[in-house]
Amino acid sequence: MTQMFKLEYDGELWEYAFAETDSALTWDGREDLIRETIRVYKSRNRTARIKGEGFEGQIKKDKVFSLGSIGGKLYKAEIDTERGERKVSLLVSKVIGHSLN
Repeated sequence: MTQMFKLEYDGELWEYAFAETDSALTWDGREDLIRETIRVYKSRNRTARIKGEGFEGQIKKDKVFSLGSIGGKLYKAEIDTERGERKVSLLVSKVIGHSLN
């Protein structure tokens, strides 16, 4: 069963799940990737250059997607890491109507 994780970004609460990931990214690198993905989501761009701890590359909005009972926008990234080129994809969704206080 896929689980959505939560992350606060710019005063908003977001949920995310990796649909495809790679062990080349550290946990901090994964958090950077999530934050970069949310930044692209909010900018409404379809593609963007991204950079974080241990990676840089390009991300592209793919489609609205669901993993079991969870859904959101799917983003696919091609990144260069210290361990070579990698492909990752993740699902992000803004939590609506939730107070952070």
